[in-house]
Formats: sequence, structure tokens, C-alpha cells
Amino acid sequence: AGATWSSSPVGASGDGFRGVAAVSASTAVVVGTAGRTYRSVDSGGTWTRIGREATVSGELLSVAFADANTVLVARNDTVALARSTDGGATW
Repeated sequence: AGATWSSSPVGASGDGFRGVAAVSASTAVVVGTAGRTYRSVDSGGTWTRIGREATVSGELLSVAFADANTVLVARNDTVALARSTDGGATW
């Protein structure tokens, strides 16, 4: 495992990512600066932006799954956690 790696573009140029977590072999979330949150459901082949900065703002430091739908992110701007119970669609 891990013998071969490939790069997959995520987000816009200048996005800074701080954490990534996978809930399964196909589903993962990456978080970073300015509340940027992206989800992949094809093992990292493509990434779709989820959530919105107005809801989850500031620098997101890390991400973890409690289960397939519950996602927690650590926020730096308010020293708090944000929680989603729908896979990151809302926070």
C-alpha cells in the first residue's frame, strides 16, 4: 500500500489545506484556509466544494469523521469545533 501516488487538483490556486480525513476507501474531506471544505467520493479523483464560508469561516485546522455523515472540523478563528450531520452539506 502507498507504493504509487498521484496528484489530484483541489480548489483554487492559493487555497491552503490543513487537514484531510477519510471515512471510507472512497469518501474523504479536506479543509483549510478561509473555511474551504472539499469532499471526494471517488477516492480523491475529483473534489467538490461543500459548505460555505458564511457558515464555516476562518482557518480550519483539522477534520475528523465520527461516522459516514457526522464530520467535525477544528476552527482556528474562534477556537471552536464545527459539526455537520449531513456529510458537510450544512454546518
